Amino acid sequence: MGLDSRKPPAQSASGSRDAGEQSFLVRVFSLFLGAGDPEKEKRRLLKQVDRDVKKSRHKFLSPRSGQALPALAKFFHDIYKVVGSAQTLLRNSDTSTALRDIIVESHLSAEILARKESFTEEKIREKAQSVDVKQLTAEIKDGLISFFAAFNGDLIRSIDRMYGLFEIFYGFAMYDYFFLLKKFDSKMTEKDFVYIPRFEAINAEYIIDDLKDFLELLSPLDRTGDWDRLFDILKEYRSLDILSRPAWKKMLNLAMDVKNSEILELIIRHTEKNPYFKSESRAPKERIVEPYLNKIKAQCESAVQKILSEQKNRRVEKLSRMVFSQGALPRMRNYTEQNGEALTKKKTEGYLYAVPANYLKNFMLDYVKKDMRELRDLLIIRGKWATNFLSQRMSDSFQQILDLSDRLVEFDDACGDDGEYGARLRKVVNKAERDQGARKVLLETVRSVNTRAAALVGESGQSLVGFGKVLKSLIDDCEKAPRSEAIINWKEVDSAAEGEVKKRMAEVYKNIYYFLQLLQTHMKGENL
Repeated sequence: MGLDSRKPPAQSASGSRDAGEQSFLVRVFSLFLGAGDPEKEKRRLLKQVDRDVKKSRHKFLSPRSGQALPALAKFFHDIYKVVGSAQTLLRNSDTSTALRDIIVESHLSAEILARKESFTEEKIREKAQSVDVKQLTAEIKDGLISFFAAFNGDLIRSIDRMYGLFEIFYGFAMYDYFFLLKKFDSKMTEKDFVYIPRFEAINAEYIIDDLKDFLELLSPLDRTGDWDRLFDILKEYRSLDILSRPAWKKMLNLAMDVKNSEILELIIRHTEKNPYFKSESRAPKERIVEPYLNKIKAQCESAVQKILSEQKNRRVEKLSRMVFSQGALPRMRNYTEQNGEALTKKKTEGYLYAVPANYLKNFMLDYVKKDMRELRDLLIIRGKWATNFLSQRMSDSFQQILDLSDRLVEFDDACGDDGEYGARLRKVVNKAERDQGARKVLLETVRSVNTRAAALVGESGQSLVGFGKVLKSLIDDCEKAPRSEAIINWKEVDSAAEGEVKKRMAEVYKNIYYFLQLLQTHMKGENL
């Protein structure tokens, strides 16, 4: 028992000695190899970089002198000669919507393209000649749904891949090769491919940033892209070949060889003494199908809005000629479109109801206080009313209209420089851009002005409707004479009138009716 109890400690001591010897050997080898020492590891890696540069068949760098050699410049010059014409022809094409449209539509069938033609403004206007706008809008909506449905996932991915290939090519082609090459030969001139350059070795430090930029563009480039299809698209875009395709294929093979050799990364690692350098890729990220579809939708909406606007303008012009023989003169002095535009420039809603308010002022002066007053006086004074119900309604409606005419004048005065609203606006309008408190007052004041204008126009419309209803009843009553029920002496009223009273009533009624329609076209959804 005693001997057995001493065996484990003996084995433990032996195991401890073995572990200590192994640990010692590990430390020795670690010290010998430099493991665990970052600086030694870096120096080891840099020596490997130096060896890789020397072994590379692309003699672009002299490791000993740290100079970039003429062979590197020749590599860039070979690329420059191929893509130089594309640099000129494709300048700013990365923002061209026309090119994006060509890329999208190059993937569409003839049937889908024919459907797309129905969304042009010309076709929409042509359709508008035979159907009303409501039906036109419904047909366009159905057409867009059908058109959008054709863009399934596979089609969208194919289009985006092609645009991605263009982005890769554009970045690679538009790289500033001349700027880099001029460092090797200061006598070079841009786009002069007749000149035979005399490249000299230069300090590689001078071109490190240029190489880093180029590597980001070279990284996504490969042979598998559908280059012929892309160049066909670009030929359609510019109406000529942008470069020599055989020269591109030859140059692409050279570029891929340089890319796969990693010689450019080795130059950077060697020059910057950074063996860990790795280039990042400028991978294409833009998607063009959704913007394309949104543009078509917007074009359709714009075309319909133009048609609606033109119809409204024609209607307004027609109604204005029917109501105002000489057109609506500028009668409002302060609540005007011009003053409203000045407020709109301050990012407010401006004077929303300046046009209908001016129409109302014209109507008050030209018709209410003349034709309508004369007709009212004739009917009230000369007519023998069976009851006073209609006569009272006519008198009340007319008086309301007169009161509103006075209130409209007061409101317009309040918008003047010395008025309630005008003084408040004048005080804050120039401070609003830098003072939030002033801006709040400006917005609230403009909103209050518009609310009051809308109320005046709305109340006036309702009063005119009331007057018009009485007038319509009297026109019907006049036609019943001599069995009339409202005014029992139409013959006497007619003899007192200048002209036929029924005709005068019909004329005023018609003017009220057309005027109310004119107001409604400008009230932005407000009910009269």
